[in-house]
Amino acid sequence: MKKLMPKLGAKICAVFLFLIMACLCLASGVGIYFLASTSAFLDGGTGIRDRVLSQITDTHLQKAADYYEAIQRNSVSRKNFDTYFDKANSNFAFTVTDEDGT
Repeated sequence: MKKLMPKLGAKICAVFLFLIMACLCLASGVGIYFLASTSAFLDGGTGIRDRVLSQITDTHLQKAADYYEAIQRNSVSRKNFDTYFDKANSNFAFTVTDEDGT
């Protein structure tokens, strides 16, 4: 160990490893604080999952509402609406029909 003390390469390596470990420790602490503040430890993560899925659903719902308003103004065709919210492209699974059912 005493042979490594005067070597510059060993000191640089030690400082580099220390900085990496310090950053990882800090990130771990922030993650634990976030999980504790959202009660993720108490409910098994369902609260976080529900919050994320709720945000995604709200985003898709807003897109659907915007498209519906655009169709009402006749600025977007129904064909675009059908392909944009197709089962393969969206979490919403519905079919758009006109008053006649077609």
